[in-house]
Amino acid sequence: MSPARRLARRFAPRTDGTVRLGCLEAPAEVVRDRHGFAHVYAAGLPDLLRAQGFVHAQDRLFQMEMLRRLGSGRLAELAGPRMLELDRFVRRLRLRWSAEREAAACDAEQAALVEAYCEGVNEYVRAGRVPLEFRLARFRPELWRPADVHLVEKVLSLALCVNWEAELVRMRMAARLGEERARKLDPSFADHLPEIIPAALLTEAGRR
Repeated sequence: MSPARRLARRFAPRTDGTVRLGCLEAPAEVVRDRHGFAHVYAAGLPDLLRAQGFVHAQDRLFQMEMLRRLGSGRLAELAGPRMLELDRFVRRLRLRWSAEREAAACDAEQAALVEAYCEGVNEYVRAGRVPLEFRLARFRPELWRPADVHLVEKVLSLALCVNWEAELVRMRMAARLGEERARKLDPSFADHLPEIIPAALLTEAGRR
């Protein structure tokens, strides 16, 4: 095995054995299936979220950190001046400000659950066995706070709305040409493609 491969494996997530988390109130179990997906089992929801936070940090801490920095307008701290314009744009959107307000507005029950998730993430951060990307970039991640959870949600929502211009064009096409002709020019989701959520399930949810 090459030195580079050995180094990468040294910082890979631990997926077997027992890990003691000081934040857990009772034992929790994480089972990895043959695809590597984690299935988390716990006696209560707070412990479930603590274990989930730990697993998320194991698998995706660098991605989580980049999303947090993107939403906070702090990418230039790592990548230099080339990221300044993007940081300025995000700060004008005030995503961080909005996330802080959203976290403060949560009721006590919801706030406790988000805090439990952060406790799990921070257990992994404090352990010091961070992913290799942090070593290569020569920085350590900061501890997670509830506002960070809300911030990542806003960054992902922003990423899903970048097609707004295409949506407006399609609306104008449908208004001028009719829905059927517009669909031929701009095909919608085909009937034979797989669906993440079956239509029957959406219908059932709508009746509740």
